[in-house]
Amino acid sequence: MTDTEHRIGASLPGVRWIADVGCHWSNDINLKLISTFYGSFSPLGLASLNSMAVAFVAYLRTGIGWFLWLIALDAFTLALRYVVIRRPEWPSDGLFIGGLAWTLILAVTTALVVKSGDQTMIVVTLAWNFAACAGIVGRNFAAPRYALVQVMLIILGYFISFGMDNLSVIPLLVIQCILFGFVSKGIIAQHRGTMIRALKGEARERDQASRDPLTGLLNRRGLQAAFEARRKARDEPLVLFYLDLDEFKQINDQHGHLLGDELLCAVARRLEGILGPSRAICRLGGDEFLILAGNAGPQSIRALGQDILAAIAMPHRLDDAHEFRIGASAGAAWMRNGPDALQVGMAEADKALYRAKAKGKGVCVLSLAPTEAAQTVSVSPRTA
Repeated sequence: MTDTEHRIGASLPGVRWIADVGCHWSNDINLKLISTFYGSFSPLGLASLNSMAVAFVAYLRTGIGWFLWLIALDAFTLALRYVVIRRPEWPSDGLFIGGLAWTLILAVTTALVVKSGDQTMIVVTLAWNFAACAGIVGRNFAAPRYALVQVMLIILGYFISFGMDNLSVIPLLVIQCILFGFVSKGIIAQHRGTMIRALKGEARERDQASRDPLTGLLNRRGLQAAFEARRKARDEPLVLFYLDLDEFKQINDQHGHLLGDELLCAVARRLEGILGPSRAICRLGGDEFLILAGNAGPQSIRALGQDILAAIAMPHRLDDAHEFRIGASAGAAWMRNGPDALQVGMAEADKALYRAKAKGKGVCVLSLAPTEAAQTVSVSPRTA
């Protein structure tokens, strides 16, 4: 699991609101958006160093002592953001509060420069302000409120200080400030939309690569990913069911592959309905399916095996003219630890499946001890 996935997030309500990336997106997209704030520290460091350099030159040219205090505060906020980025177990409030403080420091620096009347420093500071706004939009667009507040703080630093000495232009400055806010909001939304579309496309391609094109269930690659995710997320034993449909080949040969494919899709939906999202369901190929589930003990595995066989044995109505009854044989095995745990589990479940077929149709054989293949239990489907 990455550091971003370990992030506690902001704990203060106001900071959570400002730093929100949009909870209506999938968790994967949210994590990718959040990760943009915890990337390279170099842009933050360079931006603070530049703002401190501007403040220091302004101090040398004007002699205003407040610039030294601003440099000290800038260094403190930079250190705060550095520590928060490097400590994923800490709440992220400090990162966003530090970012807002930095923009406020830049706004106050600009106001003091404007009040000093040093035309050269005013030009330099305003040029840096525009560059800072561009950098904020380019880096922080994932959280629109955060980026917009930062930009507006910088702009208001100049507008307020300039307007105090030029009261006649205040109406124009207000209009410009509003327009600048709308333009910034539009640019932020455009950047954000572009990234989200790219992330959605990436997620769609990744999902398609891990899905069976016929049934929409996981393929072998998807099952491997699901297994790894479950093993990392929860320290619990897992069990793997290996299913093979009985009499499917005869139905496929007699009624054609089109109806055979529809029957496979019907079986897939039936399995999804009884197993739910907590279990990973895979179509291995043909009429073979794999099911990865939590292992709560032999009794729960027996019950799950009965539910699976009973669900498949119920009639499958494809249309008004076709209703099919099929069964299934299944083998199940405990999942071991190790780099090839899934492959080993599949091999053991496959052996159990062969023993199930040898006992007759509609049987599930459970390997109660992976190291002792002889210890098995036969389970017949429950009657409806």
